Amino acid sequence: PVLEVMRAISSREAAHSRLRLLEKVFAEGSMALARVQTELVDILLHLRSCSLEVVEGIVRWRHSVRQADADAKHAGPAWVEKGDNYLMKMKSDMSWLADS
Repeated sequence: PVLEVMRAISSREAAHSRLRLLEKVFAEGSMALARVQTELVDILLHLRSCSLEVVEGIVRWRHSVRQADADAKHAGPAWVEKGDNYLMKMKSDMSWLADS
């Protein structure tokens, strides 16, 4: 499950970066509006899929960790990526989109 989560996070971060790049391209006016809209929909759908893969992967990882510790009563450890709980990061890392 660890590699699965790492791959899902990598894919999600790549989609997030593509979205940031699209924002810049749109602001510069170097791409037609119809093309920007199409790209935006494609990226957002991919980002949603990647986000779901991350959450499901972390749930499977937590389950495997809890199986190793049969006495565990908690939900499981947090997936920490670059010092942050990745699930908590996901709650807010798209908030900039509403202002763009």
